[in-house]
Amino acid sequence: MKSKNLAVFDIDKTLSREFLVAPIIQAEEKSQLLTPGTFGKVVELLTALRNGEMEYEDAAHQVLVTHAAGLQGKDITALHEHARSFLDQHTELFRRFGGEVMAVLRPTHELVAVTAEPEYMAMAVVERLNMDRALASQYDVKDGKFTGRINRSLAHRTEKRNLIGDLRPDFGFGDSAGDIEMLSHAHHALCISPDAELEGVAREKGWEIFNGEDDTENLILSIKEYLDNLA
Repeated sequence: MKSKNLAVFDIDKTLSREFLVAPIIQAEEKSQLLTPGTFGKVVELLTALRNGEMEYEDAAHQVLVTHAAGLQGKDITALHEHARSFLDQHTELFRRFGGEVMAVLRPTHELVAVTAEPEYMAMAVVERLNMDRALASQYDVKDGKFTGRINRSLAHRTEKRNLIGDLRPDFGFGDSAGDIEMLSHAHHALCISPDAELEGVAREKGWEIFNGEDDTENLILSIKEYLDNLA
């Protein structure tokens, strides 16, 4: 059987409307699955990002460091199941285009999430959206418990580039400067409500730009036209 081509998707603010990590972390703390006070520290980092006091990649990495430390001693299976349940109850967090685009691509493409989110969260998204796999940050685990350390952070674009390596996806979907390396590897890059830096690069490179809330039909048309040209 011929192997499927790849379509790679960023999660936060691409497939989702906002950073999924924040509401999930808040729910973890409320469920006593996270050290008290961790969510407040994460909010401070995200506020600094929104106010322009931190760069995206630095803030994202510090969120991972803070979150991983707050999970020390917690059970990975319990956290994964909690994330799955949370996303099942909050489908409004996802943009509409994701499911419709994936329905078009699923017969011919492997659907891969590429994200700075920790792997157990990313896999909950993969399961929720019926994707195939995730390339994500990894927290250290020993005997089924988080150790409080990080094994792999995908917060920085260079780390995404190194992980993707020689992969050449047909399609890449992203929203921010942190996705530029991933999108550069794709034959067809689609920018979803991009931030200013990604929008500038997209215009230079001729990448397509879409509004994540209103352009579902145009997105699907672009994808179908690209697939027709491959046939």
